[in-house]
Amino acid sequence: MKNLFYTSALAGLILIAASCNKGDLVAPQKHIDTLSSVPVPTPNCSPVESINFVLTNSTGIAGYEIVFSGPQNYNFFFPINGTTTVAVKPGIYSVSVFCQVPGSYSQRTFQLNNMSPVKQAEAHYGDIELTNCTGSQYFSINP
Repeated sequence: MKNLFYTSALAGLILIAASCNKGDLVAPQKHIDTLSSVPVPTPNCSPVESINFVLTNSTGIAGYEIVFSGPQNYNFFFPINGTTTVAVKPGIYSVSVFCQVPGSYSQRTFQLNNMSPVKQAEAHYGDIELTNCTGSQYFSINP
């Protein structure tokens, strides 16, 4: 029985070593650093800590506003061209993005987090759960 255990353990180590590539064997610390830098959702998310929400506008047009309606209400403006980060409390929100400039009805490409981008003059999303379990969240506007 003892030989069977050692043989199984040895076979497992051989399989692990065979699946590693040369870079892993030469520089295992680099591999470990890469794995540790990947954000992992935690089961103990804080319901009160703010969430970083990244707003990006690459249209070069001023006046785009994002409105969060829910447990708390927030209004933020996008930069004319570039990125800014705002803070929002966790919760379930309706999210709307539109341009405050009168007569600005050109269609743009809007994207909320990893949802499919939509091309229209403004964007509205209902029942969006914002949580700090998954890290930063974002909204982008593109021409």
